[in-house]
Parts: sequence; C-alpha cells; structure tokens
Amino acid sequence: MNRALEKMSRVVTVRPWITIIVLLIVTVFLAAGANLRAPPTEGASVAFLPPGHAIANATLEIDEFFGDSGEISIVTLLFRGDALTASGLTQMDHLIDEIVSEPSVSGLLVPVGAVVAPSTVIGELVQAAMVEGGGDAITQETIDFAQTIPEIQGALDAMTGTDTDGTQVAIANIRLADTGDERIRDAERRIYELAIANEGQLDVSSLSPVIVEDEYTEATETGLAPLLGLALLLIALLLLLFTRTFSDMLLTLTGLIVSIAWIVGAEGWLGPNGLSLIGPPSSLTAMIPVIVISLTVDYAIQAISHYREQRIEGLPVVQAVRTGLRHVTIPLTLAAVTTIVSFLATLFSPIGVISDFGIVAGLGVGLSLIVMLTLIPAGRTIIDRRREARGRLSEPRAISNALPGITPIAEALGRSVTRWPIPFLLVVIAITIGLGYAATGLKYEFSIKDILPRGGSVLRDMNTLESAVGGSTEIA
Repeated sequence: MNRALEKMSRVVTVRPWITIIVLLIVTVFLAAGANLRAPPTEGASVAFLPPGHAIANATLEIDEFFGDSGEISIVTLLFRGDALTASGLTQMDHLIDEIVSEPSVSGLLVPVGAVVAPSTVIGELVQAAMVEGGGDAITQETIDFAQTIPEIQGALDAMTGTDTDGTQVAIANIRLADTGDERIRDAERRIYELAIANEGQLDVSSLSPVIVEDEYTEATETGLAPLLGLALLLIALLLLLFTRTFSDMLLTLTGLIVSIAWIVGAEGWLGPNGLSLIGPPSSLTAMIPVIVISLTVDYAIQAISHYREQRIEGLPVVQAVRTGLRHVTIPLTLAAVTTIVSFLATLFSPIGVISDFGIVAGLGVGLSLIVMLTLIPAGRTIIDRRREARGRLSEPRAISNALPGITPIAEALGRSVTRWPIPFLLVVIAITIGLGYAATGLKYEFSIKDILPRGGSVLRDMNTLESAVGGSTEIA
C-alpha cells in the first residue's frame, strides 16, 4: 500500500499538469452523460412502491386490460371567489367554452360527461327556461331557484366550499382521454395557461397530473441549481474564513463543481438512455449533489490541512505535498469505503428507486474522493512550487488555528474528558436513551404534497381542494 501511495504522490507532484489534463478529459467525458439523463420519476409514481404492492399490481392490471384507451385524465379548475352569482357563473361558462373550443383540447374530450361545473348545472335550468319562453342568460333568480332543488343543491355542494381563510371556492372538472403522449400534456398545459390568464371577479387556476409533474420536475431539476449556487457561495465564504487563502478556496470550489459534474454525468451514462443499469432520476437522487458537496469539502479541508502541517514542519513544497498525500489518503479512503458500503446496503431494498439512490450516492462518494485527492495536491504543487522558486512563498497557517479561541476550548474539553470520562459517557447514554424513546413516537406517512415545493401554486391549490371540497379533484 505504501508503494502505491508513493507512486500516486509522485505522479501528482512530478507531472501536476498531466494530472489536471486527465481530470479535464474525464470531466468532459462524464459531463457528456448529463445529456442522457432521463426525465425524473414523479414523486407519486408506483416506482416508489415495492414489487407486489396492491396499488402497483392494480396499475399493471389496468394497463394490461385497457391500455391508454381506458385512461382518463381529469383537469380541475379552481375558482376562488363567489362563483354562485350571475357574473361568476358567466365568467366560468365563458372560460369553459374557450377551453373546450381549443383545438388541442377539443379532440381529447371524453364522449360523455366531458365537463362538470356549477355553470353547466345551472345552465340546464336556463335551457329549460328558454324552451318555456324564458330568457337565455343566467340570472340570480335562476341561481336561487336552482338551490331550492335538492338534487341540484347536492351537486352544487359537492362543487363548492370554503378555504381556510374564508375564501369561497368552486371547482369544475374537464375529463380528457389520456393518450399517454405529448397530446395530453399539451392539452393540460394549455388549459392551465387559459385558466391563469382568465380575468374577472373569480381568481382561476387549474390542477392536473401534468401540472403537478411539471412543478415537481421544476423543483427537482431546475430548482436545484439556485440552491447549489447558494451552497457554493456560503462554502466559499467559510473556506476563505478557515483557510485565509483565495487559492485554496478556488481549488476547493473547482473540485466541488468537477465532482458534481462527474456524478450528474455518471447518472446519465448509467440511466435508461445510457447503459440502463439504473432507473431515471428521482427526488431521492436529486439530493445526491448536496451529499457530494458536504463530503467533498471535508476531503478538501483534510488534504489542505495535512499539506500545511508538513510545510509548518519545514518540508519543501513537493515533499510536503507527497507526505501530506500519503498521510491523508488511507484515512479518507477508509472513511469513503465505509460510507459507500452503507449506501450500497440499499441494494437489498425491493424498491428500485431506493436502490438507484444507493448506487448513485455511493458512486458520488468515490468519485469526489478521487477528485480531491488529485486536484488539490496537483493544484498546490503548481501554485506553491512556482512561488517557492521565486522566494515568495509565505509561511502556512495551520487550519486548527483558523478560528481564534477554539484551541483553548478544545484543550480544556480534552482535559475534562480524559480526567472524568465516566460522567461524559453517562451524559451521552442519557441523551441517547431520551432521543431513542422520543423516536418511538414517530409516524411515517407519504403524501404527494411532501415532495412539492413550499409556496408553489400546485401545493396551494391542493390545500385549497382539501379544505373546500375534501381533497378530491373528481366530481362524481
């Protein structure tokens, strides 16, 4: 092992530019796999259910017997405001007419019961009045009369309610034939566009499977980029505080970006559009870049710290890099291996999404370790060797002294632990027992709302449906 580490350290320090070029080539190759990443698995997909689950089996049976022809996609229109007025029902009726006349929607309407809405229920009374010589417009008298008929009042009660803030809510259903292709997706998105663009006394929105999936995808894919950017910014500030050098901060940030590019690309190469060894991305694998960032920063700080320790002892740059790399490689490798094994334990899960998470996370740990054990030493060799040759190399600052006042506190704590170990152990045991007992009261449950972004329109509409009409989007 020592010989292998010696060879590795020599390659990195003797040919640092070659090391950087190899890392660049590997980065370009792996990053190309990002274009192969499949669309993410929806959070409520049956992929999150174990094989043999009743819901999964029922879904398979439906697909087998009916296929796409037996599927119906229900789009729910939400009207916030007093809908049971002449102007409210007129606005609702005009919007529904606009939707059903839209070319992308009209061809997918089911033959029977395509639209169910308060305006259609009241509209039947208006049509009856026209037959008897009455007017052709919805009036408040017609609405009041309709509410005196038990059957109609029951239907209106099922389609109206009150939100938690007291806002009156009405819903309407539009039933579409689910073609299983882009036609149904385009139709649902078009309905959403028409709904939110509608103007009047009622605030209108729409909720459908495609709209839920779009917001979920936005949160797990596009929405992750700003979070990673914020994380990198905070890490950059902390690294500057701890290391007090811009070069170490830039090297670490570069390693973070390279590590993320490697694992995102590797997920694409291994996915359905690549080698098909794992499934598509999911809300679980979306967390892996965050895991990679946390581990990669730790690897970088360890590598920088060991290098500085050797410099403080008086070793020249190249020798300090080699010695520090030998000292840090085995501990970090052992820690990484144990972490990888713990992630790979998910391979025993019957749920494919969880197994895929373990594979990608374990791979991310290994790849990030490789990046930091090569990029940091090679970068420090290139930067500091040139400074050393010019006589401009400054004295290193120990990472342990990065925060003033920490060293005396750590020394005092160390003396206390070694002098009175039993009380510390008893405190740890007591806390463990207390938290363990508290954990027995935890209840685990899943809701589609758990994986939707807080503050999003879909979650808001779902909460409104639950409060106003009991959560169901379908009117019987």
